[in-house]
Amino acid sequence: MKFAALFAAGALLAAAPVARAQEPTPGAQYIAAAQEAAKAGNKDEAFRQMELAAKAGNVLVAYFLGRAYEQGGDVPQDETKALAYYSQAAKGGHMDAEYRLGMRHLKGEGLPRDREKAIDYLVSADRHGSMQADAELRTIAQAEDQKLSCAKDAVARLGYERARTTTAMFADANEFVRSTGRGGDFVSVYGPTDGSLLPTSRYRAVRLLVEGYRTVREQKVSGGSSSVTFYEYEDRGDPSAQGAKDAEFVRKACGL
Repeated sequence: MKFAALFAAGALLAAAPVARAQEPTPGAQYIAAAQEAAKAGNKDEAFRQMELAAKAGNVLVAYFLGRAYEQGGDVPQDETKALAYYSQAAKGGHMDAEYRLGMRHLKGEGLPRDREKAIDYLVSADRHGSMQADAELRTIAQAEDQKLSCAKDAVARLGYERARTTTAMFADANEFVRSTGRGGDFVSVYGPTDGSLLPTSRYRAVRLLVEGYRTVREQKVSGGSSSVTFYEYEDRGDPSAQGAKDAEFVRKACGL
């Protein structure tokens, strides 16, 4: 990033206290010093002062410094500094910084590939008004819907049945059990909430969890002229060898 863009941001920040005198701009004295250094043609000193402004808690300056160190130009490219400034800006709620960190985690560019962290950043950016984040999340939601449908079909083809239970620990998952009435495995497939209007839950990556159970107890609850039968799974343990293989098959088949 060229210094002119960073300097322009500083000029805007310097004017901010006029409109919001009750909330002084963090690091305003350093921004003013940066402006003076820039007028004198001393870019190095101007950048040093802007870095002091970011250190003083100025979120917008931190974001622009992140851009500067990511792109290079008036300062050498420095990935470590760029990510540090983006992180500072994101913690302060800067939507563009959140979007950039989210995309880096999503693609594994400069940061570990981590869908959960990526989605967290993108959701926060979306909430702060990022149209780019909103578009990316809609794309993710559509893909996750397809993966969830694939996973449900796959576990059904492997011989699992949809679980029937009133046990609270299964309330938020799509549960499938290998064979009702016998010990074995159950599969929990997590994914977007059906029918939602793109809330945060819809952006979650599909997760496949296979766990073991050793005892199945059939329960009948009667009341008046009706009765309900449900099943409780007890003594949860590790998945069987076959259950682990089934999970790996579903993951590969559905791109989880």
